[in-house]
Amino acid sequence: MRQPYDENGNPVATVKLGTCEEIDGSGGSAQNSTAIASRVIRIYAVSGTVRFKIAENPTATATSIPITEGSEMYQPVPQGHKIAIYGGVANVAQLE
Repeated sequence: MRQPYDENGNPVATVKLGTCEEIDGSGGSAQNSTAIASRVIRIYAVSGTVRFKIAENPTATATSIPITEGSEMYQPVPQGHKIAIYGGVANVAQLE
């Protein structure tokens, strides 16, 4: 794989996405089934403005951190924690 560069010739940082899980929080807070093994995850809002919370047993609410539809966010995850999604569908990928 070739290193990608931006329009100014600077190298662009890349990451490898590992295990992905789609979490549907459109009917209320929903969390992934097992603790996240990676130290960093990518959260992509598939549909709706999703809100998320990361904790050992999280519940996302209308006041949790938002991500607008079509946007993504990278977040660190403490060992043994899960993610909860509220208000839409999110694709959560662990980084390798």
